[in-house]
Amino acid sequence: MMTVGIDNPAFEDFKDSSSDEENDSRVDENSNELNSARKNGDFKQASAVSDDIRPENDSSEDEALEADFGSSGSRVVQLNPAGKDIVKCRITRDRRGIEAFGYPTYFLYLDASTDSEPNMKDMVLCARKRKTGNSSYIIATSLENLNAEKFVGKLKSNNLIGTRFTCYDHGRKPEATDMLRREKDENLRSELVSVLYDQNVLGFKGPRKMTIVLPKMDEETKKAVTIRPAQASESLLGYFDEADLRKITVHHNRQPNWNEKTQSYVLNFNGRVTQASVKNFQITESDNPQSTIMQFGRIRNDNFTMDYRYPLSAVQAFGIALSSFDPKIACE
Repeated sequence: MMTVGIDNPAFEDFKDSSSDEENDSRVDENSNELNSARKNGDFKQASAVSDDIRPENDSSEDEALEADFGSSGSRVVQLNPAGKDIVKCRITRDRRGIEAFGYPTYFLYLDASTDSEPNMKDMVLCARKRKTGNSSYIIATSLENLNAEKFVGKLKSNNLIGTRFTCYDHGRKPEATDMLRREKDENLRSELVSVLYDQNVLGFKGPRKMTIVLPKMDEETKKAVTIRPAQASESLLGYFDEADLRKITVHHNRQPNWNEKTQSYVLNFNGRVTQASVKNFQITESDNPQSTIMQFGRIRNDNFTMDYRYPLSAVQAFGIALSSFDPKIACE
């Protein structure tokens, strides 16, 4: 069973295993993850942070609401919102391109089972960090398009300490358009999602706190409001900083509970996460903290699950997950 202490508050799905990979302590040099596994016959499951440990006769309301998360698949359109059903995916981190490109390549697949290797025909998106000053990732539908300008989105850090990120579509940068023409330029890029991480000012290595800012959805058309900022005040972060909720919705990650028996922080990932990691998270609805719209977690070295549903699209969910991979000076 995998455990994680207060100095490494990872969310994990605990499960019995005698494999060398799950019983070795390991530091991931690329992502500041510490995984520690220990045999313990007292528990069958827990989560990363850890999968929540509950008594067998505990059928709480939270568990009933979330029991079906990650249970079904759906047809994926990269930029369109998912339906109410869960889209179950896997992310693999391929380090083979580090020598050539300087950074790993990330692949997003539809995931039929966490026990089988993903098939390239099920690939939805891929991404790679660019060699620029700030953290910047290109998101594309094929490896070839990662090396061209035929991308579907970009994730970019908005500050040097890695606590604010924004994901865009493939449109033109505002700087590339004359100031007087920006507001009427329909080819300006649209903002899809912004992600904020709270700073650990006192250096306490507690669970991460995330804020997700999304364009508001029209409940009749099921389409998002277009956020195409000609200036900073009209951006997702601009609306958020001004507490202007007319065009945005604000979501947060579910905070884990401390479990005295395992000496770890735990969340219920319903078996979708098998290794502890500070990067693992669940995002809830803006007006219903009991309902999960996305979860992300590690299942083994360089393999992760990513499940999402309405109002998120594949590009938005992938962008949020990529922000979790990126090093954060102020959070770790």
